[in-house]
Amino acid sequence: WVQRARAQQQPPEVLFGLDVREDSLPQDVIGETRALWERGEKRAAIALLYRSALSVLIHQYAFRFNSGHTEQECANIVAGSDCSECHWFVDNITRAWQQTAYAHLPPDEQAWHALCEHWPEFSSRGE
Repeated sequence: WVQRARAQQQPPEVLFGLDVREDSLPQDVIGETRALWERGEKRAAIALLYRSALSVLIHQYAFRFNSGHTEQECANIVAGSDCSECHWFVDNITRAWQQTAYAHLPPDEQAWHALCEHWPEFSSRGE
């Protein structure tokens, strides 16, 4: 029982097949995502930004997600919190990820640039 309780307290390393460990992410998330985007690797760029956002939510903002949560459940947890600085970014990156991953429709340039512009504020607030 104690081992199971400790395991439940540990943040997940993978959510929906995405590695959300801090050490799996590049130092310059935006630089890397922009490079991927510019090379036409839009799905990879969105995936990196999305998993980076999940990692920030887990490790900086201390959100409690478990490996069984879906993308929408994670977004709903954030939406139900008092973390107002998280709401816009999480809602938009989740939508961009779902549309890219499942409908194969990456965000347009304007939406992409808005995510990149909001990243520094989002990723540094939880520190």
